[in-house]
Amino acid sequence: MLQLDTAKLVDGYHELRVVAVKASKIQTRGRLILPVVVNNHGQKLELSITPKGSAAATDMVTITARQASATAITIRQNGRKVGRIEGDNGQLEVLAATFGRGPIALQAQSEGPQPAVSSPLVIEIR
Repeated sequence: MLQLDTAKLVDGYHELRVVAVKASKIQTRGRLILPVVVNNHGQKLELSITPKGSAAATDMVTITARQASATAITIRQNGRKVGRIEGDNGQLEVLAATFGRGPIALQAQSEGPQPAVSSPLVIEIR
């Protein structure tokens, strides 16, 4: 049985990663990634991107984020800061080539009295 105290997590999307290693000479591994959505404080950080699905490297990508109680919202790609929105909502325009080619995931994290994290959004940069 696995117990998780969600009181230590901000509201929003998280991933629980479990790795099991067999106790043998070969040490076979198994992995599982489980999405977990925490809702202890009723906070939701909304994230959207335009265009949806895919964009050419020369296109501008518009990232929109909103959370009612946020003082600032940071947009990240695999942990790398892409930009910051001051206040509880706003938009960023980023050249698609900035992200690199292939499928990329963007996620937002808010600051303020009740921080939250958004679900990741994936877009293909070609």
